[in-house]
Amino acid sequence: MRLQDLAVATMTRARTRPEGKAVISALRALSELGVPIAVADRGSVDSVRRHLTRIPRVILAPPVGDGLVAQMNASLAGAATIGRRFVLYTEPDKRLFFERHLRRFIAHAPDTRTKALVIAARSAGAFSTFPPFQQRTETAANDLCRLALGQDGDYCYGPFLLPAALIKTVLPLPDGLGWGWRPYVFATAGRLGYDVILQRGAFRCPAPQRGEDNRRARDYRLSQFEENARGIVRALVANHR
Repeated sequence: MRLQDLAVATMTRARTRPEGKAVISALRALSELGVPIAVADRGSVDSVRRHLTRIPRVILAPPVGDGLVAQMNASLAGAATIGRRFVLYTEPDKRLFFERHLRRFIAHAPDTRTKALVIAARSAGAFSTFPPFQQRTETAANDLCRLALGQDGDYCYGPFLLPAALIKTVLPLPDGLGWGWRPYVFATAGRLGYDVILQRGAFRCPAPQRGEDNRRARDYRLSQFEENARGIVRALVANHR
């Protein structure tokens, strides 16, 4: 895939200065890719919002409503209207991925004429570097995705490429999905006849995040699993109506 065929969709919610510093640093690294980036910000501190407007190629896409789904509706719609044939979705905190893996991931994706959705999937070795409880909940979510899509692998890392035409089909995303919007899109793409491709790589957990296995982190991962399951079920129910 060529960079000129690509736009990026992401979202930000940095509620503290340290969070904001990390997000801005990562988005600057992402900006080095040289493609337009549609950013839907929600609830970030003022300093982050000011810095967002100074990052080259960032286009703000203000969400209408509250919550993650509203952000993704705005970000994906903003990226799709730029006029590129494919959109890269990513969370904004994937700096190591942006610096070490992103260009290779894009270069190895199919030609834009291919009717496909391409997911960055962690290799088994890379997956094992993540906190143990996160591995448990994401293994369960990956099992649900396998049942929905018919192939084993990692669906939970984050970044993926999707055709702009598919965005126009899935938007607006159903309310209340939370992080389940991602597997909802995957399962919907499969239902509509798109190839869902897992591109595996050594996408390891950043060292500072490997100890995140406290009660708060576990509660977050359980909530995220419940949302992932909800997204898959919502897509499958739509398929069987």
